[in-house]
Amino acid sequence: MESSIYKRAVDKWGAVNQIAQMFEEMGELMTAISRFYFRERKDVSKEDIAEEIVDVNIMTKQMEYIFGIEDKVKDFFDLKMKQLERQLSIGKNFKIDVKTKEEYFR
Repeated sequence: MESSIYKRAVDKWGAVNQIAQMFEEMGELMTAISRFYFRERKDVSKEDIAEEIVDVNIMTKQMEYIFGIEDKVKDFFDLKMKQLERQLSIGKNFKIDVKTKEEYFR
């Protein structure tokens, strides 16, 4: 069902336009997270961030369809999840030292 919707979107608007739309949706997600977390904007909610994540997810699925890589994405997802699980189990610390909201706004 979903794949037919992605195909219809690409057929209607074209691959190049959908790729450009992907960039736009990623930018909107980055902006929403930045405004919520780093700028402490009250006009961006967790619901807004959730909506932007959904928009990006829809577009990434369209990218899978456009590039014909649905199986590769699943394979890489499984691989990356195993890598993450392994890193967590061996105690590697990749934490980036980022200020908390409170520290950021002092």
